[in-house]
Amino acid sequence: MYKKMESKRSLNGNKENDNLGCTRKKENDNLRFIRNKENDNLGCTRKKENDNLRFIRNKENDNLRFT
Repeated sequence: MYKKMESKRSLNGNKENDNLGCTRKKENDNLRFIRNKENDNLGCTRKKENDNLRFIRNKENDNLRFT
C-alpha cells in the first residue's frame, strides 16, 4: 500500500516538471522568434540606409558630372 502511494506521488511530480519544461521551451522559442524578428528588422533598416547612401552618392556623382 505504501509503495503504491509513493509511485503515485512521483508520477504527479513528474507531470508538474514536464509542464515546467514545456513552458520553459515555449518561452525560449518565443524569445528566439522575437530575436529573429528583431534581427530581420535590423537587417532591413541597414539595407535601406545603404540603399539611401548609394542613392545619395549616385546623385552627387551625377551632379558632379553635370557641372
